Amino acid sequence: MTQAELERLKELEAKATKGEWSSCGMLPANGEAHICSEADTVDHEILGMYISHNNAAFIAAARNALPELIKEIEQLRNAMAAQDDRERKAGEKCAEFVEAHGCDWPDAMADLVTSLREKAIQQHVEIERLTEENGELKQRKELDDFANELAEKRVDVLEKALREIQAEVFDEDCEHALKCTDIARKALEAK
Repeated sequence: MTQAELERLKELEAKATKGEWSSCGMLPANGEAHICSEADTVDHEILGMYISHNNAAFIAAARNALPELIKEIEQLRNAMAAQDDRERKAGEKCAEFVEAHGCDWPDAMADLVTSLREKAIQQHVEIERLTEENGELKQRKELDDFANELAEKRVDVLEKALREIQAEVFDEDCEHALKCTDIARKALEAK
């Protein structure tokens, strides 16, 4: 359907009686009916001559569906135009592929996808390598932390032992010093 044909349908739809149409007023003798509308009135407006009930039902359904069909066609055309624009812009971005291959858009896109796939694989390998390296660094840090903790405990144990030894030596020295002092005092008193 051309744009002119679509515009013609829109014009016809705009000029037609508004509201829901239906098949009505069937003649019992031959089964013919009128097409009616409830256009802002309580009374049915008779829109045409007698036709078969099936044709009247079809015309009413087509009339009722036409606004939505026109809207759908316009939305689809707008979506297609937007997609064409996106593809054009993508084509401009990928122009070096098209020029390099002297070929059409699908070949250029296939090369781009292949190139991106290869980059993704390389990045995946690099991520795995970095993850492994990070794990090794974590293990080294854990070992360093453990070694530092042990060293701190050793220092604490050595400091405690040194204090105990100093206390014993001091006690012994004090005892010895007191004995010496007693001896010296006794010697002085004796003189």
